Amino acid sequence: MRSIRAVWLLVPLLNTLQQVFLKQSAAAIADTPAHWLDQLFGSPWFGLAIAAEIACFWIWMAVLSELDLSAAFPLSAVSYVLIMGVAWLVFGEPITLLQIAGSLLILTGTWLIADGAAQAKSIQRCSVFGKNYAPSKRCELDALPSTVQESKHLPFAVRTSWHRDQGK
Repeated sequence: MRSIRAVWLLVPLLNTLQQVFLKQSAAAIADTPAHWLDQLFGSPWFGLAIAAEIACFWIWMAVLSELDLSAAFPLSAVSYVLIMGVAWLVFGEPITLLQIAGSLLILTGTWLIADGAAQAKSIQRCSVFGKNYAPSKRCELDALPSTVQESKHLPFAVRTSWHRDQGK
């Protein structure tokens, strides 16, 4: 889990690099409206943008295979803040106090969403027929009322594990 988090942080960095490369590509072809598509595909900046997107896709697939979507996706919002900072550093784009305040809200919201997803993961609820029962790390069948335990509508694996644990 710890190793996937280190890789996970590459997603907003690669997204930011991709945007910088696309901006450079657009600047390189701005003066040539006639054959802009040919020049775009021949641009090394565009090639780097595509490479960054492919790398980001591979990393994102690895992240999604290990984490819940609700925990992983908020990190993508950090890209907005990084892109704004890099645009200021690399391209000299101005940043206003309102943009800084918005960036702080984005970072705070990202943290709150990710923390909420982590809390939800640690407090799973056992839900049968739309009704929630006592929270636990694992949905324990013996925490359910006996009428639900004996139900033929429970998934086979749940009934089997309950009967096995009960010595039946």
